[in-house]
Amino acid sequence: MVTFATKEQALKFVAAVSGGIDSRTVIIPTTHGHWVIVSVKEACKPVKTCSICGEWFREYPCNAQPVNNGRCCAYCDDHIVTPARIELMKR
Repeated sequence: MVTFATKEQALKFVAAVSGGIDSRTVIIPTTHGHWVIVSVKEACKPVKTCSICGEWFREYPCNAQPVNNGRCCAYCDDHIVTPARIELMKR
């Protein structure tokens, strides 16, 4: 899952990849003022809490390893977990 800094960036991405938003896809706000593209089914799921930043989110939870054993939001996955994984691979 990828986070976008603005809703417009998310809309441009969807337009470039699939021609636009359909009835099964929505763009929702997430943690840290960012946006994600999710299915309507995901958007209707209960709110979860990120094990890294503690903020709520509705998108599909990401594996927070190696930062911790919990689940995290897409923003923390992009900005904290993925860089930590890359650093581990360099060792």
